[in-house]
Amino acid sequence: MKVFAQLCQQIYETGKWPTDFLQTVIISLEKKPNATECSDFRTISLLGHAAKVLIRVPTKRIEAKVVQ
Repeated sequence: MKVFAQLCQQIYETGKWPTDFLQTVIISLEKKPNATECSDFRTISLLGHAAKVLIRVPTKRIEAKVVQ
C-alpha cells in the first residue's frame, strides 16, 4: 500500500505515468456467430489492476463535482 501511495504521489508531482500504466490490450469479441463485419464485434480494453485503481481516483472526484 505504501509503495502504491508513493507511486501515486510521484505521478501527481511529475505528471508522468509509468509506461506499464499506459499499455492497453484491446480484444475484439463477436456479438454474433461467424461475424464478418466490424459492426458484428465489440471491443474491450484490458488495463493493469494498479492502473485501474489509480484511474478511479480522479474519476470519482470528477463525478462528485458533476453531481453537485
